Amino acid sequence: MDKQLIMGIDHGNSQIKTAHCCFTASVREYTMGNAMQPEILELHGKQYFQSSALDPTEIDKTETDRYYLLTLFAIAREIDSRKLSNTDTYHLYLGIGFPPGFYDEDGNKKFRDYLTREKEVIFIYNKRKYHIVFEEIFSLLQGVAALYAINPVMQNQLRDQEFACIDIGGWTVDYIAIDKGFKENLERIYSMSGSSVNRTADGIKRTVLRKYRYELTYENINSIINKEKNNFEEDIQKIVQRAFKEAAEKIIIQTQSIGIDLKHYPVFLTGGGAKYMHIYFKNNPKVVNVFYVDNINLNAIGYEKIVDYALSQRK
Repeated sequence: MDKQLIMGIDHGNSQIKTAHCCFTASVREYTMGNAMQPEILELHGKQYFQSSALDPTEIDKTETDRYYLLTLFAIAREIDSRKLSNTDTYHLYLGIGFPPGFYDEDGNKKFRDYLTREKEVIFIYNKRKYHIVFEEIFSLLQGVAALYAINPVMQNQLRDQEFACIDIGGWTVDYIAIDKGFKENLERIYSMSGSSVNRTADGIKRTVLRKYRYELTYENINSIINKEKNNFEEDIQKIVQRAFKEAAEKIIIQTQSIGIDLKHYPVFLTGGGAKYMHIYFKNNPKVVNVFYVDNINLNAIGYEKIVDYALSQRK
């Protein structure tokens, strides 16, 4: 049976997110020839598995098959999460996001063409066959889309004022000024990488390695930031906490580059890094008010809502 399917996918440098799923943006070809590896994706006679290892950042995400395959993983996993039948043919209307500082029609079209190089694709995931027809891909603003996924109370608090929207990702931090009524100001945007989560974590790892001859993992850093039980020295924990506090401070200062002083205007934080840094925003005297929701899937949910609304307006 043919069915319409609306979906949002957040193609992060570190993680792929849909409305209900989140996984590392890493994929490997599977060549073992048996069922040792679970959740195999089969496409055109080859097999792939989604890895938990962190791959290098790809500035141009169309240069390899990595993000195409990750998109198919995301589609299958989201269909499964919604408990939809895999025997139907899904006509997909897909919302995807681009960093505000790199939002241009040529680049957007290149990525859309990359994802739709086969308008109709049949693949197998976890021994289940999926039949997808790419009907339309919507290019949306990363970070801003998350505003459409937050609760109505928070939306009402933000709607009638100007504020900064900051998306703190694994490898980039994106800034955009939002005018009253949730109108993004495309003349006041900025993207940078210096204070992103992984850049900050890399600096922590170098510091600890130099001082203690011990190599922290990203998982170690995550456990310290989340104040989980661990056996690391107090000084190592302070190094981690201080690094993220300093990263947040740099982001706060950089926000002035888009013409917003956070002493007088609130900030909405989203992205995976917001989980680590929002507390440092809240405790900073240079920030008047912080809006934050602990949900890494917000962008993907927002993409989906925007696409759904756009399609409803055509009827």
